[in-house]
Amino acid sequence: MAIVDTDLVVVIPGIMGSTLVRNGHEFWGLSPRTLARGIATLGRELEALRLPEGIGDNHPDDGVEPGRVMPDMHLVPGVWSTTVGYDALLTFLRRECGLRDGENLLAFAYDWRLSNRYTSRRLHREVAPMLARRRRSHPGAKVVFVCHSMGGLVARWFVGFEAAGADVRAILSIGTPHRGAVATVERLLHGIGGRLGAKLGLPEIARSLPSMYQLLPEYAFVEDRGDLYNATEYALPELDPRRVADGIRFHEEIDGRDRPLSPIHAIVGIEQKTVTTVRSSHGTLVFQHTIDGEDERGDGTVPRLSARPKAVAGDDSALHYVVAKHGALPSARGVFDQIRGVLTANPRVHKARPEAISVDVGDLLEAGASIPVVAHHPDPYAVLEARVVDEAGSVVRASRILGSSGAGTRREGVLAPIGPGGYELQVRRRHGSGGWDVNTVTTPFLVI
Repeated sequence: MAIVDTDLVVVIPGIMGSTLVRNGHEFWGLSPRTLARGIATLGRELEALRLPEGIGDNHPDDGVEPGRVMPDMHLVPGVWSTTVGYDALLTFLRRECGLRDGENLLAFAYDWRLSNRYTSRRLHREVAPMLARRRRSHPGAKVVFVCHSMGGLVARWFVGFEAAGADVRAILSIGTPHRGAVATVERLLHGIGGRLGAKLGLPEIARSLPSMYQLLPEYAFVEDRGDLYNATEYALPELDPRRVADGIRFHEEIDGRDRPLSPIHAIVGIEQKTVTTVRSSHGTLVFQHTIDGEDERGDGTVPRLSARPKAVAGDDSALHYVVAKHGALPSARGVFDQIRGVLTANPRVHKARPEAISVDVGDLLEAGASIPVVAHHPDPYAVLEARVVDEAGSVVRASRILGSSGAGTRREGVLAPIGPGGYELQVRRRHGSGGWDVNTVTTPFLVI
């Protein structure tokens, strides 16, 4: 019998991937359009995210509770990168895999500010009774976790510390920073979005969130005097060393409790320029895309080396690769194919061979400014097209990015300014003389 007919599938979003409700009012769940137009009140909303000192693995009793899994594009400036949302993933599971909410599908919303240890305890309280009900009609039912980003860390803690070993069949991690992400250091120190990010969401808010420290790299990533050091060996400026140490201890604990009864199918985003290490230069940190002199690439947020658990070798057959940016992974067709293969045990639906296109564009842009696009493709003669698609799915800007014999792999283009809102940048390649490849590299961004 196919897994999808038996098991309970639990979707766990990444950081910022759930709405937050306070005293019955959804105060964090802004659509891009609302976010872009509501700058006057956004600062107050972000300030409400701040947690008190010493919160640890507990709830602050501040009246904030999780609402629902975030349906559309979302971004907290200064906390994490833009993510498309989970509507496409949940629609795929319902329509193409036949899953039913409340029966064999649970979209798990959680307060992403809090420690992943706390979240895992809450996950157990929701999953245990639902699995028990499922087993009344399907005695062999187990749990299959489908997790994006930080959600994979929640699932691994659940398997190691909360669940019986026989309760979980598999974890599908989609762009999970199993070994942490250097992007977290950048967010904790500087935030994102430059001047706009500083205006809308100060890094001090991010520094109050236990979950952010649990996203710090556990591997040696600070280059100084010819050697590499991890976060507990090298004092990171402005970060509380106790919180840093606890974040690294979180990784050590889940690495020490991984259970072979619950295999991890890691889906890794590749071919995007990704910060992987930092170099200490005269007391400041310079963020780099290389480690030991090599540029391994990644999904633009999570390095390739980190998107797999520490115990999984880089050439392990459990690893699956998708050419996509971190925030677009939950809606990538290649990811859906991998999920289908694990859930149904049927041959996965093969698409056209993905082209190794990588894309650079800012997460947060200012209305009225041109949109610079940098793309890379190994074929110097490749014809690339960049398109901007709005929330309704309409193409609002498009521009060819032509290759030439002297251009190498780099392509540059500029798109005309667009109004405030949430958008996706899509880059695709022309094949032959008749059309475009079905594979595109998609990255979400916000215009304010």
